[in-house]
Formats: sequence, C-alpha cells, structure tokens
Amino acid sequence: MGGAFVFFLFIFLLLEWRTGYVRGWLNPVIVAILDTGVDSRIPAIASRLAAKPGYNFFDSNSDVSDSSGHGTKVALLVTQYCGNSGCRILPVKMTKSGAGMTPADLAAGIRFAVANGARIINISAGMNKGSPELAAAVSEANAKGVVLVSAAGTGVSNPFRSDDLAKIYPQSYPEAIVVGAQKSLEQFDPIMNFGEPLDLVVVGQPDDASGSSYAAAAVSGVVAEALRRAPGLQPATVRHLLRASATRPMEMWIPPPPLAEVPLRLGFGAFDSDAFLRELRRLTGEPNTVARFFSPNGDADFEVTLNKDVADVDLAQWDCAKKPDPALFSLSSFALKKGRLRVLAKAGPGKYTREQRGSAIAGCAIKVWPRGASTGAPLVTLHF
Repeated sequence: MGGAFVFFLFIFLLLEWRTGYVRGWLNPVIVAILDTGVDSRIPAIASRLAAKPGYNFFDSNSDVSDSSGHGTKVALLVTQYCGNSGCRILPVKMTKSGAGMTPADLAAGIRFAVANGARIINISAGMNKGSPELAAAVSEANAKGVVLVSAAGTGVSNPFRSDDLAKIYPQSYPEAIVVGAQKSLEQFDPIMNFGEPLDLVVVGQPDDASGSSYAAAAVSGVVAEALRRAPGLQPATVRHLLRASATRPMEMWIPPPPLAEVPLRLGFGAFDSDAFLRELRRLTGEPNTVARFFSPNGDADFEVTLNKDVADVDLAQWDCAKKPDPALFSLSSFALKKGRLRVLAKAGPGKYTREQRGSAIAGCAIKVWPRGASTGAPLVTLHF
C-alpha cells in the first residue's frame, strides 16, 4: 500500500505542478471588473465572486448591482475564459451606463481593486482627459504586479467616430494593455479607436458579444489562467507574451490600406489564447524576438515587442558574412514606449528589384544593442 500511495502522490504532485488547479482554488486570481456592476443572482457569477465585497463608486455605497447589463456580460466572459482556474470576480461599479466617470473616480476604483487583492483590473471605459492622480494610480498598480487590461473603445465624445488612443485615458498610459476588436486581420472597423498604444485585437467575435469591451474581457480571463499557472508573471511580461503569441498581420497578406496604418489598427495582431497558454513557458524565455510587420515595398520595417522598457538603443548593425551595400539598405533603430523597438532597413536609392534586395540579405541578421552596451549580448536579433 505504501508504494501505491507514494506513486499516486507523485502523480498528483506532477499534475499539480503542471496545472496548478489546487493552488488556483486555494489562492484564486482576482479580476476586478471596473464597469456598470454585476448581477450576482446569476449562478455563474455568484459562484465566482471574490471573498471581499466590491464597491459602488458611482453612488458611493456597497450596492454593485448592474444598471445596464454591460458589466455582467463582461464578468461572464471573464469567468468563461479563465475556465476552471478558480478566478474570482471583484465588482467595482464605476458608472450606470458608461457616463459620469471622472479621472479621480477611476483612480479611486483602481486603488480599491489593488487594495482588495486584484491581480487583473479590467476597464471598459475611456476618457478624453487624464490626471496626475490617475497616472499615479495606474503606475502604483503596475508596480505591485497588477495587470491592467483596457478596451480600445469607439470614440469618446462620439461613439461613431474613431479617436487616437494616445489621447484617451487610461489607454494612453504605458502600463495599460490595450485590446481592440476587429472582424478580421484583413478588415478594419472604421470606428474603433486606433494608435500606437494598441497592443492586440480580438477577431471573429460572436454577434452577441462583439466589441472591444468583450475583447478585453476575453483577454483578462485568459491572463487570469496564465497567472494561475505562473503567479510570478509581471505586467510587462504578460504584455509581451500576449503580443508574442498573437497572429501577426505580416502573415496575412493585407492589401491596401497603407502599411503604416496596419499596426495602428491591429497592434501586434490577433489574440490567440491557445498559443498564449501553450507557449507560456517558451515565450517567457524568448523575450525580444517578435516582429510586428514587414513592408512589401522593399523596406524591412520591424516593430519588436520587449519584456521591458528600453530608454535608448545604439544604431542597428548587420550580422552576415558580407554586409549589404548601403545602396541596398540603410539601417536605423528607435526605442519606443511600452516595451517596443522599431528597426528599419530602408531600401536605398539604387534601382534594385525586391528579389535582388532579398538575395543580398539572405542569411543575414540585424542586431540591436542597448545604448552604451554594444559589447555585451544584443537586445534583439532579427533574422532574414
């Protein structure tokens, strides 16, 4: 009997190490839903409410019942996507119908969520102005390992007109993971907000749960499962892994619009929950290797996701047996916000065909180093 007990104990410990289900139920990942409240009469929500009660910042009381159904739908999607991980919902009512919230309100909601154990904060709303207080609340949450997932949304003052995410809050803050929604990687939604802060999009949503609010909920749910499996994941790494596992636009042969608009509308590509979870361990060990897009006009234009922010970089350098003639390509690199790096191999003035340019750099790589550290390991290596 002793041998059998030891055998089954070993199997249990192995499965627990691989899945973490027991740990998930004993120490669940709490997802704060900053929205219109939730309907706790629904069994799927009632069984997943966090031990600590939520709060209503709109009416300044403890009644977090849903005013419009939006927050309930977001919460249901989060529980659906976090599966059997034991994630818990912390309802934080910020609005009744999407209006009436101020930066101070949102800052208070974020701080409440952090103080009550949230590891993920899901935000559907956006405002056309921020504040030092809101920026500080977002930064404090990030420093404590809390992942902030925000919907890209459709406009602010006009929901039928897209706006630049760089002018929307909290989406424009570098700590926020911004999720959009598109019908496909080949068909843009003209009213979805766009811009450099966009990290990825969800495509192919059902008609009854379409839009960036529900896209963000799906991402929050899957991130909860990731945090159950790897509790030590930090927000910047989560952001990088989401980008790194996305289906990239460069693989989809997108026709016009202009290529420069593609990353502004699609981020690093389409969210792939299976790839994100399946490759969680491998991608964590490969922090700086994902290109966002490749130009069809002869330029090689990469945007790379990093698992940390980089203040500056040295100029990129070719790594190949014979460096290409400068008339073929000129190299430049730029450190961007939110753990992004742009590397541009711009086609030179010579009248070479695309095939000739491609042949000249076959087998080559581009290496980029952090500023002042060009003798150590490169920050990123891009292979052709």
